[in-house]
Amino acid sequence: EKESRVDRMLKWASGISRRSPRAVMTIFVFIVFICLLGTFRLSTASDLRALAPQDLPSIQAEYEQEEIFGGQQIDFVLLKGDVLTPEVLIAMREFQEELDQSPYFNTEGISSIGELVHDYRLATGEGAETDYMAVNPATREEVEAAVAEVGENFSPQEGKLISDDHQATLVSIYSLVPDNTEDALDKNDFLKQAAADHFDLPGVEYEVGGYTSLSADLLGNLVPTQIWTALLALGFAALILMLIFRSIAYGLATLTVLVAGVAVEMGFLVLMGWELDMMTVLIATMVIGIGIDYGIHVTHRFREEYRPGRVGVREALDTTVMGVGKPLVASSVATAGAFLIISFSKMVPIRRFGALTAISLISALAASLLVLPSIITLVARSKLLPEEVTAEEAGEYHPAEAKG
Repeated sequence: EKESRVDRMLKWASGISRRSPRAVMTIFVFIVFICLLGTFRLSTASDLRALAPQDLPSIQAEYEQEEIFGGQQIDFVLLKGDVLTPEVLIAMREFQEELDQSPYFNTEGISSIGELVHDYRLATGEGAETDYMAVNPATREEVEAAVAEVGENFSPQEGKLISDDHQATLVSIYSLVPDNTEDALDKNDFLKQAAADHFDLPGVEYEVGGYTSLSADLLGNLVPTQIWTALLALGFAALILMLIFRSIAYGLATLTVLVAGVAVEMGFLVLMGWELDMMTVLIATMVIGIGIDYGIHVTHRFREEYRPGRVGVREALDTTVMGVGKPLVASSVATAGAFLIISFSKMVPIRRFGALTAISLISALAASLLVLPSIITLVARSKLLPEEVTAEEAGEYHPAEAKG
């Protein structure tokens, strides 16, 4: 029968695995090492808007708004309890001044009832402009009176900076989105530390929230989450494979298919300069779940074909690769093709998710047809005598004859 290109490719893969298994393993280890080394350069997107198509009118309007009016990222400190006391108002002013000393905030983007009362009393001639302690009300009654005067002359603050029952108040903070994840985490740490420094007061509880805290909580944990979930999934897969084949050697050999898929995903992320997001963080475990089938088929078929004393490594490996190779290629190409279609989406995270998954699955397929057979060859030959290994490599070993 006429050989197809797939047949020739599979024969080539089987031949390379038999003739140069150590060379294949060396190249595989080097590629995995380089890819995993790149994980230290992985970062996450600090601006969630970057995940959306940048040509959307709403996104363009937000960027233009920031360019004209400054940062519009909203953070807040929520104070609850006895909040209308002179001490709390002073704490608000000192909190704002500390934020102004950081590169992430400035007082022009911060508003609070403490600042409002201070500015109102200053404008009406209460105290000296250079000393906000002198301008600040001395008693709770004066604070209540100042808040009431502001409401009468301008607009009530209930529902804006202070609750209707005067038992809660907000410090609203507007700022720019940080350029990278590291700055976002530093910004969040600075904001929380400043709040702890000034609002740890008797009778007052405080909470920090808003865009900065949300970004830090969601994105700051993506890289370690990606690494740990991948390691746990690989560890669980290794245990299952060793139990299935009742062999540590064959179980760990099969695991290389999954290692290849995950490593290529990491390496491609770094190569393209892409950041981890809510979609790409899921790829590693998905590749492990899908790619494990490729390795199981190859290892299981080889162990069925290989019969020491009757069927040698060479014959068993050729039969295995040629027998399961075509179904694996067809299955992998179909699955990867389906994910590749997703890469045409206008949504950036979905587009990257589709492309990365497709590339990782193809990498797992390549490992199952080239790397795994090489390791299987080394494992099987490790149990032969030196002269039998030499005969195997030369294609002159016939088990049935050798065993007499």
